[in-house]
Amino acid sequence: MNDESSGNRKSVLLDEPRVIVVKDRLGDGNTDIQSLPTTNTATILASVKRSGMQLGGGQGGLKSIDQFVNRLKAEGEVVNEDVMKLVSGSGGTDNLMSTNSTALTQKSHVKKENLHLRIEEKLIVQAGRDGGLESMELQGTMFAQAITNEACEAKIRVDTSMCTNPPNEHRPPAQLQTHPNIDKKAFTSTGWIQIKPGGKPFPNGQEVGILRWRFQTSDEAALPITVNCWPNEIPGGFEVNVEYELQDPILELENLVMSIPLPPSTKPPLIGNCDGEYEVSPRKNQLDWHIPIVNNENSSGSLEFTLKTERGAQAEQFFPLKLNFGSNKSYCGIQIIEATVSNQDTPINFSFESNFHAEKYEIS
Repeated sequence: MNDESSGNRKSVLLDEPRVIVVKDRLGDGNTDIQSLPTTNTATILASVKRSGMQLGGGQGGLKSIDQFVNRLKAEGEVVNEDVMKLVSGSGGTDNLMSTNSTALTQKSHVKKENLHLRIEEKLIVQAGRDGGLESMELQGTMFAQAITNEACEAKIRVDTSMCTNPPNEHRPPAQLQTHPNIDKKAFTSTGWIQIKPGGKPFPNGQEVGILRWRFQTSDEAALPITVNCWPNEIPGGFEVNVEYELQDPILELENLVMSIPLPPSTKPPLIGNCDGEYEVSPRKNQLDWHIPIVNNENSSGSLEFTLKTERGAQAEQFFPLKLNFGSNKSYCGIQIIEATVSNQDTPINFSFESNFHAEKYEIS
């Protein structure tokens, strides 16, 4: 990637001759994807020029990624076939940044203990470009996986106070629902999730859902993060200002990617300021703005760019703007207190992981 002295800005223009290098940072399978000039011989994912060799067709272009790989091999380049799978069926390199962020967010490296507990929360948001929230829904599930026979008889005590009585007054209380095999009365009165009398124990080695929660709202103040996009028409094109702000200081969002559609243009956008990194996809007419971490210390940022457009371009063509992010903290704040063997109160070693992510977050 290119660092420019005018600011903290990194860019990837996919119509320049580049190589994409995938590095294993820690030796644990986590990868960094880096764009370098083609003079650096390395593992090659794709090299695209607007004229000449193109993926996906066009006059004189290559018709498939396989043909592209074969040509690179014939020219003596080193090609890692595993890396090519990153773009297989995903439309080439255009989704490179968002694909990387999703993989880093969802891949788990938690060592599983005798009992493994997992929380998954999905956020679905539809907001308006002029402000206001049309709809917001959060769906959460807690899963349990018994690794040993002893853990099949486990019971788990949880704290759901932040879920049913959220600190954000604009966020409604979530509705909780236990699995039919769970003792609902015991959970409601004591906070213990346990098999109901006469119920089947947890299956050994199989992950099962034990608790669900959900809430809906149209109050914009309940959003974890807000985004404003202002396309202003100027002679020959548009000047666009985009900004984000974290609403909930407790949260930490990872790999935030904002995908902004671009009207047809003969030139790439000219970036004036960018907090984070950006990637331009000429084939999809899209700009992806990437911020690695959004938290209380990095709660806001902005992106400014100008774009020369064809005659007749409209501000509406910069929408819908889509967000993708993840977090290892529960949005509703559900906490695991302890786990024991049912009817014995013998502690069980348990592991825990949480994944909160935007399943669909659109501003249109």
